Amino acid sequence: MQQEYPKLNSCNSTQQLKNQLLLAITGYINYLEIFFLNVDLT
Repeated sequence: MQQEYPKLNSCNSTQQLKNQLLLAITGYINYLEIFFLNVDLT
């Protein structure tokens, strides 16, 4: 059981990095959408 944990942790770390990249990209896109909407409204 102890040998399986490092493998799971490494997989979880890579998934966390991917999730953080996805969140950053989606947040940036949402910011751009809001920015352009505000520009169009003004």
